[in-house]
Amino acid sequence: MVAIEQAAESVFITDRNGTIQYVNPTFERLTGYSRKDAIGQNPRILKSGKQDAFFYKRMWDTLIRGISWKGRVINRKKDGSFFEADATISPIFDKSGKITNFVSIKRDVTREIELEKRLFCPVK
Repeated sequence: MVAIEQAAESVFITDRNGTIQYVNPTFERLTGYSRKDAIGQNPRILKSGKQDAFFYKRMWDTLIRGISWKGRVINRKKDGSFFEADATISPIFDKSGKITNFVSIKRDVTREIELEKRLFCPVK
């Protein structure tokens, strides 16, 4: 667990129903939500409204089939600002093969996106 606590990526773990059970310090710094704020909540606290219901349906359909989901998400911080992240969400299985938890690992790519926009769409 020490490695996850020190990871540069945001990590949180939910139970099968999506209730947050654990967040690492990077999650706290990135989102502005403290552990106390986040634990017991649903990841919907990060929902930005930038992805539609179909986006989330496809994500959950993949996860409940026991397959990891990878993609880019736009999330909302506690202060209302947005951040973009490359995310991997994976199901965690017990010995019988039943999904017990999900682990989400997100890398903030907001700065890279902004730099790309400046490079490819220079201001005139």
